[in-house]
Amino acid sequence: MRIFLIRHGESIQNTYENFDNLPDHKIYLTQKGEQQADECGKFLKDYCTKNNIDLSNATMFVSPYARTRKTAELVNNHLQIEDVKEDVALIEHQYGLFDNIEDDERLAKFPDEFELYRRYYNNDGKFYIKFPQGESPLDVALRTRQFLETLFRDYKEGKENFFVVSHGTT
Repeated sequence: MRIFLIRHGESIQNTYENFDNLPDHKIYLTQKGEQQADECGKFLKDYCTKNNIDLSNATMFVSPYARTRKTAELVNNHLQIEDVKEDVALIEHQYGLFDNIEDDERLAKFPDEFELYRRYYNNDGKFYIKFPQGESPLDVALRTRQFLETLFRDYKEGKENFFVVSHGTT
């Protein structure tokens, strides 16, 4: 079994540009991010060709967010994998009320929630504490583990090569 992990290309969120308060799932790639995805596809196609990796028996799993969908599309322009599946287990870490805001703004907007979060975080609880109305890193790990079970199931059914297009925290 081979698993190729691909993080989406640079997004508008990564550049700290004004992204018009778009919800996380609608954050899109920058022009540079699209170029990165295209280059990734070229690299992977070359790698697979040189190493005799059968792409006819491959599956590509994709987070359903705009930036991962576009990355997958651009990568797959080169790989031509027919079996492409979206999986919600691959979505970005959910930051809830704290999504896209810095600590000073978190404190100003949500003082009680921020204080509780900070207290747990600073007391060796950063893996377990959930963002208010969001997820903890533990939640993300459990979700990712469920996804790996999907890969193992597909492997047992004869699939050999997997390409996973996701996020930095999943």
